[in-house]
Amino acid sequence: MTSKMKKISIILTFLLTIQQIVSAQCNVGNYTVTSNQTITSSCKITGNLTIANGATLNVNYTGTTADTFIVHGNIVLQGNGVLWVHSSAGSTNDQFIVSSSYKSQWTITTQDSSKLQLENIDFSAQEGVPAQASYDVNFNAYGKSIIYINKCTLDPKTSWILCNLYDNSTLTSYDADRVPTETYPQGSSQVHLHGTNTRNGIWMNFESITDTLNLPPNQSQPLTWGVGKIGRAHV
Repeated sequence: MTSKMKKISIILTFLLTIQQIVSAQCNVGNYTVTSNQTITSSCKITGNLTIANGATLNVNYTGTTADTFIVHGNIVLQGNGVLWVHSSAGSTNDQFIVSSSYKSQWTITTQDSSKLQLENIDFSAQEGVPAQASYDVNFNAYGKSIIYINKCTLDPKTSWILCNLYDNSTLTSYDADRVPTETYPQGSSQVHLHGTNTRNGIWMNFESITDTLNLPPNQSQPLTWGVGKIGRAHV
């Protein structure tokens, strides 16, 4: 075997080892990611998912098949940890499901300088055949963490996302349909909404507001407000 062939053999062995590591993340209980990992096919975590130590979990569904990433538990992003769930532009088949229920409503928590990034993904709080009622999932952002949503959708008949922003956290949304469904900025947090297809609910305390809210410029449709003790805007 030539030197070049040996190098190719070593590379192929390394790639196969990486694939085995990726497959081992699926159908397991509580799972902690402390080094960069990639998932490219349907995967289920049957417990809590923690991403820490600056690691990135890249759930890459940009292929041609319809894939689903399911977590049966809470998700915690710490330090500089990143959860990136994404599909191809225009995709309507790939899903990210945080499987919730009335008795166990799961939460996604971002801390420190971590990041939750969802792109071209259908979000759901129910697995399988959805119940008639809508189940809740909470996004809770602390520190300087970031929630970035781009072209994601949610069916409000089956799922609902409550997003609480604290400290200096930031939510940025591009053409997102109800992901998140309701957002509550607090502290020095920021909300940035972009795109004519964006539909997010914003709840703000007008009695002592210190948050930053950027609405889309050149909006073709009117913004509607209902102001009481807490104000709400729909875009």
